[in-house]
Amino acid sequence: MKILISGKEYDLQSGLQRPSLLTLMELQAKAGVGMKTLMATSRGFVGKSPLDIIDEPETLKVFAAIIWLARRTAGEKITFEESAEVPLDEYAWPEEKPEPAAVEAPAERPTRARTASVRAEPKTAAKKAAAAKQQEPSTT
Repeated sequence: MKILISGKEYDLQSGLQRPSLLTLMELQAKAGVGMKTLMATSRGFVGKSPLDIIDEPETLKVFAAIIWLARRTAGEKITFEESAEVPLDEYAWPEEKPEPAAVEAPAERPTRARTASVRAEPKTAAKKAAAAKQQEPSTT
């Protein structure tokens, strides 16, 4: 999931995947939440509007923490408080575009490989032999 803050794009997932131990200690001290809580709560963000996310005190705190982690992971030396002071009108959600691998091509109809008349030849040869045998005059 990505977010635009003051026109700059941040990857929220990278903040969850690459924090340093020092950053996690600061997170515990400032937000009072750890990685387990962040991961579990952030899964509930999928499909929700930003207003739904910030409506609950616990999810608001987690959302602020994830944004702070994303900004820190992007190389910004910013405090938790500075990150949380950004006005809401400076946040935007870019349109999520499906990744090329996620787009499925229409499935082709399976076809059976046709074999040459190798199979048919023995049957045809057997029929010809039987027909020739019937045409022979009987000697009895």
